Amino acid sequence: MTSLFDAPEVLTDTGSDLEGRRALLKVFSSAIAGADAYAAVRSAVNKEGNDLRVGNLFTHTSRVKEIAFVSVGIAAVPMASALVAALGDLVTQGLVICPEREATGLPFQVRQVVDTSLPSSAGAAAAEEALELASGLGKGDLFIPLISPGALGMLATPQPKMARESFLHIFEQVRSTVRREGALNEVMAALSRSQGGRLAQATRGAKTEALVVHNGGAALTGGGPATRLTAEVWERARECLDEAGIQPNPLHSLPGTLPSGPDDKMASSQTRVVAVAGPIEALESAGDEAGHAKHTPRLLWVHRDGPPEALAAQFVQEAEAAFRRPYPANFRGQAAFAGLSLGTAEGMESTDLLARFLQAGRQELHRRDVTLGVLYTGGSRPPHVKGCVGLTDVASEPVMTGMKGGFTDVGVVAVAWRTPQRGRSHR
Repeated sequence: MTSLFDAPEVLTDTGSDLEGRRALLKVFSSAIAGADAYAAVRSAVNKEGNDLRVGNLFTHTSRVKEIAFVSVGIAAVPMASALVAALGDLVTQGLVICPEREATGLPFQVRQVVDTSLPSSAGAAAAEEALELASGLGKGDLFIPLISPGALGMLATPQPKMARESFLHIFEQVRSTVRREGALNEVMAALSRSQGGRLAQATRGAKTEALVVHNGGAALTGGGPATRLTAEVWERARECLDEAGIQPNPLHSLPGTLPSGPDDKMASSQTRVVAVAGPIEALESAGDEAGHAKHTPRLLWVHRDGPPEALAAQFVQEAEAAFRRPYPANFRGQAAFAGLSLGTAEGMESTDLLARFLQAGRQELHRRDVTLGVLYTGGSRPPHVKGCVGLTDVASEPVMTGMKGGFTDVGVVAVAWRTPQRGRSHR
């Protein structure tokens, strides 16, 4: 059994499918490893002699005066560690904004922001430091923002013309009333001083290559600190504020916050956002583990928005339809996978929603040879949660357990694992 999960109770229920549970723990460990933040950045950054690769940028060290980074979000520490391991002394400046108190072994400034789900004074101060670091870079320099989920709340800080109380009210109101996925990211991209491309634009012409670990929607992860704000995102953000009942709507009244003009076009051409790990990498690795266990993997499409009960009903229905299809005789069973969104804002913990999903899924199951599993990576409520796995079948109540280690944040993965056995039948 993997050591990633603190899960002895998961394997001691004599009324459950222990084989299925053990298999799912291995599947989830593979999902985490496949989208590991350290490994993802380490594979995206390389130096061979004087040749340098960062994301999609290929250059020669002689063409770069200074290399600086800002690493922010739930996976800020492993991402920064990977960059420094790859580039060593070439990195001259760095700032790590993370939930942990320290970034052990990193010779750069570390700023702790514990709650990644809400704007805070610690986050606002860290965002100002990030803007100050960026503003000291110019032509010939390379700026590398390392962004992971949780950066949304950490970087959220109001424009100078907006009162902090109004800004916090907007954040909380949109988070609690607008259910559309990514709505809060778009609002912060429009309103925040350091998001919507403004962190990258704070440089004086430096090349910016942002590397992003995301849980769906890389460009606006963390409010898109390196993603140039577009008129389309601005309009959706304005509509979100109307839907949330924000009056007066600041996006009708704040001048000059939408980038425009030739200088911004030039800055945009110097800036790229590269997704280095996300849900697809987690699902691919989980599918590979299923194949290794002689189960045919099938990827399901499940609506990304909706209450956990509705998503569970759709997932089980789609899985059972997939399980009716034949599979090769040399395979032992079948596995159905889906990436999910439970409607929570980036950086928020979703354990209660996962438990609801799992309980509803159990009620929907019509096969006794199927085990359901659900995993989420990352979290934000103090004490900092690194992740959670839940397992159930028709014979036992759902069990939720935490993760010990293995670190990334690529959202929620659900799996239905079927191993037909003699003597089992439909419920």
